[in-house]
Amino acid sequence: ELCVLHDRIERVLMMLLDLEVPDFQIVRELQTRREWDSSQHPCWLVIEVENGLQIRPEQSKIAQYLQEYPNAGSIVQLNMGLGKTRVILPILLADLARKNKGKSLVRVMVLGSMLRETVECLQGVLTASALRMWVSEQPFRRDVDLTPENLDIWSDCATSLKMQGGVQILSPEHWASLLLKREELQYHSKPQDERLLSHLLRELNPLQVLDESDALLHHRFQLVYAMGDVKPLDDGHHRWMAAEALLRVVWHSKRCCEFLDENGMRRMVTKDGQRLPEVFLGEKTTRSLDLQRKFRRILIEEIIKDPPHELEWIKEVCQESEETLRMIVEVTTDAFAVLQDERLGLDIEQRKQVLVLRGYIGFGMLEHALNQRHRVEFGLDSTREKRLAIPFRAADVPDPRSEFLHPDVSLLLTVIAYHNSGLTRPQLVEAVRQMGCQSEESRRYHYGLWFRRAQLTDGIASGDELASIDDFDKVDASNAVQVDLMHRVYKLNTEAVAFWLNHCVFPTDTPEYRERIMASSWDQVDVRGSVGFSGTNDNHRIIPLQVRQADIPVDELRATNGKMLELILDCTVACKVLGPDSPATPLPAQAPKAVDAASSLNEGHRGLLDLCVGEGVQALIDAGSLMAGASNADAARSLVGRL
Repeated sequence: ELCVLHDRIERVLMMLLDLEVPDFQIVRELQTRREWDSSQHPCWLVIEVENGLQIRPEQSKIAQYLQEYPNAGSIVQLNMGLGKTRVILPILLADLARKNKGKSLVRVMVLGSMLRETVECLQGVLTASALRMWVSEQPFRRDVDLTPENLDIWSDCATSLKMQGGVQILSPEHWASLLLKREELQYHSKPQDERLLSHLLRELNPLQVLDESDALLHHRFQLVYAMGDVKPLDDGHHRWMAAEALLRVVWHSKRCCEFLDENGMRRMVTKDGQRLPEVFLGEKTTRSLDLQRKFRRILIEEIIKDPPHELEWIKEVCQESEETLRMIVEVTTDAFAVLQDERLGLDIEQRKQVLVLRGYIGFGMLEHALNQRHRVEFGLDSTREKRLAIPFRAADVPDPRSEFLHPDVSLLLTVIAYHNSGLTRPQLVEAVRQMGCQSEESRRYHYGLWFRRAQLTDGIASGDELASIDDFDKVDASNAVQVDLMHRVYKLNTEAVAFWLNHCVFPTDTPEYRERIMASSWDQVDVRGSVGFSGTNDNHRIIPLQVRQADIPVDELRATNGKMLELILDCTVACKVLGPDSPATPLPAQAPKAVDAASSLNEGHRGLLDLCVGEGVQALIDAGSLMAGASNADAARSLVGRL
């Protein structure tokens, strides 16, 4: 304790000599006092001495509260700056491991993105110290062959941690994967291995600490194992054809574009010299039933007005039957009764197409897809074998080993993603070669769609260049110069993208497994005595029932939300709304506009950069992903001409 006092005096003296240290930090250091007995918590004293710190009263109260048995299942909301990772978590784990040595395994669950940092921190405080506590990361994935020998290795490590008073560190994906492995063993009729794994999980009798519990227990977290045989996507051809037809209406129908423009749901962006529509519905169609009904009605009426080749029959049917049209856009209409009407004369395939349209329009699948932000909430990952859109964690950060579970959502977002990002050169060559395998009539029809769409794009190529590729018979996939021209003309072409997806991606990448098993956040806390920390408590009403949001009688924690609101209100200088009508700082005359035109920056990116320069901002922290899709290099080059 004298060593701790000595370190404290040195800290106070250094603060007094440093004129930049705020007064409240000095007062807090002087008011800090020990409110715990070092004879009952000897590990805490070791942590204080070796790390040159003193445990503050609120930190010790939190750790003591979470150790008490009646408080098992408690989730505590903590403010930033309370020393959760550096102080509270180590002292809590040290006490739990010492008191439960030989009886229970102490486990800490952390987010995968923070796993390495947490392991290094705990090993530095608990392992590389006089405590000599064993801190071990024990990852587990589905592809691990859980033979009896491998299970013994994992069991020996976990049991040693339990008997020696160590700490096991896992991410939620690791633990959920281990639980699902037990179900998988049972599914594949391996009762002996399943019993061994179940016995091990029971014998460990874990005590679990959840770091960042608000994210760990989020209701969206699911780990899914696909089981059984692979089968083609049911009616896959109808589903992706309908998705593309509806998105063509959204992007190219004059009536639909006017509706979207009137309600601020569409903007034009420049990519590689081409003007492309970017649609984001936001919350307008979900909050306004009138807008929602009007949007859905426009979609189906535009489909009927100019149907794609696969839906040409729908024009006559819906013009004669208002009930069929209403059934597609309104889920309250009895679909079975309408489709069974013999006067319509629909065969089984046509009924399937109607139901697919009803799912996309009436049940809001298309609206859901248009509410997602490309390269922020979904996008493409070139490192994956499957070429479908996947969830993103943040701007340009794909979620590893994640996929969209619902096939229709996956189809819609994949079409949108390739529409926004375009085809790569190898992908276009693959599409051309695939077209060469089609019949002459099919080649003429599909390539005609490509070329007619290209003719509607201004400035994409000269007349002579277009004339050199106006017929598929003139195309040579081995001619590098011609392929370069075709890539420039067709990489963002809606029809070319659709052909490549329909013939090269969807048939091979959309097959489904017949069965699935799933683990969620409820399975994460299905153990005795889970406790944890969270930075927010906004989801406390929907966390699993095994845990609860606790109100600790600590004054420093009573105003956690209030402190954050105070910071936001007191430190916010101004709020600016960027939009088509917002005034932007004019570009200097010497600004290199040509650089912007050829870069990844669109009007929204340039408007934000103009605003920052005009306001004299020294740093842009893009917490809202407003610069999503723009490279740092392009942004830097653009700023050079503005400064």
